Amino acid sequence: MRVRAHSILALLTAAVLPACAGAGGSLPSAPNQLQSAGVMPVYNDRYPDSVAAAVTPQIVGVDNHNGVAKVNDPTYGEIWGYFNGTTSLMSQVVTLTANEPVQFQNVDTTDVHTVAFLGDASSTGTTWPATFNGGTIKSPKNTVISTTGWDTGLLKIGTKSLVYNAGPAGYYMIGCKIHYSHGMRTVVIVQAPGAISIF
Repeated sequence: MRVRAHSILALLTAAVLPACAGAGGSLPSAPNQLQSAGVMPVYNDRYPDSVAAAVTPQIVGVDNHNGVAKVNDPTYGEIWGYFNGTTSLMSQVVTLTANEPVQFQNVDTTDVHTVAFLGDASSTGTTWPATFNGGTIKSPKNTVISTTGWDTGLLKIGTKSLVYNAGPAGYYMIGCKIHYSHGMRTVVIVQAPGAISIF
């Protein structure tokens, strides 16, 4: 019988996968090896993604139309076009949990966008680049978003990016290469698990 319930993921991780690793300490490298060990993969039915792939990605909405307002943030100045989730009408400083998966979703019904790492910020502010200085080539899945040159590539209307990784705790500037000159940018605050959000 094929197990699909995600509620047993913790049990599988704690009990079955270490047993499969054996003395060598490495996991089986193909589905048939898991099957021969009596275990069916449950990674959202997509092997060989890791157990982390079963974690629902944090979603960051991308939109500079549909009534999404620019905001003059007291710490970072004018921000626009990015927010936690997919339904906000206000631009936000985005907060993510460190080392967790994250996806960027273009909820704009009018235009295409990108998301790119622009540089480090701080808890007390940032100096925005005068012109867009981010990456221009889509980064591979699981890339940490604070990697120099990280970019989602073009996000067409209604589409999501690949699943990336929020990476280490810190303060990071992101922006859209198409609309940066119009002010489409924000700061992402990546927090350690369990940290209390200030937003």
